[in-house]
Amino acid sequence: MIKKMKATRRGQFLAKMREHLIGMKIRLVQEINSEARSEREGNRDDCMDSSDLASEEYEREMSSKLVCAKLADLRSPKRASMRC
Repeated sequence: MIKKMKATRRGQFLAKMREHLIGMKIRLVQEINSEARSEREGNRDDCMDSSDLASEEYEREMSSKLVCAKLADLRSPKRASMRC
């Protein structure tokens, strides 16, 4: 009986810690992306033509999609096709 209670508490602890670590990882990924975005915008040259702007917009969109896919994988590895 005691072993069963310990196993239950251990399982609850591990589940809680897993959720906590996933949350930390999500926050870190978001923080890294926001820092990278602010650096890109800070280093931007004012003499960009339309193709440079389009390329930069495409890069931001792809980066956002990759982050979304990573977050979906973190939340539910079984349902990796989750959309943002």
